[in-house]
Parts: sequence; C-alpha cells; structure tokens
Amino acid sequence: QSDPRKATAELVQNSLDAQARHVTVRRQRIRGAVCLIVRDDGEGVVPELSREEALRYLATHVGHSRKRGLDPAERARQVVAGQYGVGLLGFWSIGKRLELRTRVDDSPVMGLRLEQDSASAQIVSLPATIGSPPTFTEVVVEDVHETALKALSGRRLADYLASELRGQ
Repeated sequence: QSDPRKATAELVQNSLDAQARHVTVRRQRIRGAVCLIVRDDGEGVVPELSREEALRYLATHVGHSRKRGLDPAERARQVVAGQYGVGLLGFWSIGKRLELRTRVDDSPVMGLRLEQDSASAQIVSLPATIGSPPTFTEVVVEDVHETALKALSGRRLADYLASELRGQ
C-alpha cells in the first residue's frame, strides 16, 4: 500500500471488522517523533487465543486472512477488500515502525513490533496503563514519514476516511 491514507483506512477497517463501537485516530509526538495511533474497543485480535498466541499467529500468517474464512484463491476470485491479511504491512507507507498492542478480558497487554524493511517481528509484554480498558487494540505507527505528514493531517484524513469507509 503506497498511500498512507489508504493504509490508515485499512487499520480502521480492521477495527470495524472486530465489531468496534469506538475507533479513535490521532497524531501525536512520542519521544519527539510524530506517530499515528489507531485505537478501538472491538473484540480484539483473534480473541479466542491468548494474546501471545494471537500475535504469533499474526506475525506468521501475513497474507492469510481469517476474515470470512476464505482461502487466498477465493479472496482473489472475489476481490474482497480488507480480506488479504496484509493490512498491517501498509504501515510502511505511514511510518518506520509499528507496535500493535492488544488486551482481551483484562489479560496482560501484549505487543507485536514490526519495523520497515525487516522480515522479523518481536512479541513483547507491555505494562497496562492506568485506566486501560479490559479489551482494546491499539496500533501505533512510529516515526511518520515526512511525505505522509500532509496526507495524514486532521481534515484531509477525516475526509478520506469518511469517503473510504462510507456506510460502515
């Protein structure tokens, strides 16, 4: 995915697919670098698995989406958007690093870390923040690319997401 707005829409679509009632998208500085954060209150990443197992599944099944139970050939035949299992990789058009944080039913918070141009993934235990809800998913894309900053400004991004995700 080369368009950072489309990559952001894919992250929001993941939230909607997880039955989220609330999705927030914000830009903020973390350790001096601009970051894009997408947070939702959906059912969580592969909620039936432990957080570590769910993240290990994500890290090892890129391109094999669980959505709708379609295999890659059937997804290609139907050309179903958001069903390819590559939405997370779109972060490369947004920034240099991604950390997906997940918690389900007051479980410990776990994170999946990916870095641009790296084939490796890291699964880490993270501290729960005070007031953190019992179930959430948060994607933090760190060190947003200079070329993506303008496209991801508040009004531009909001207009794009409203158009791209219309009716959901």
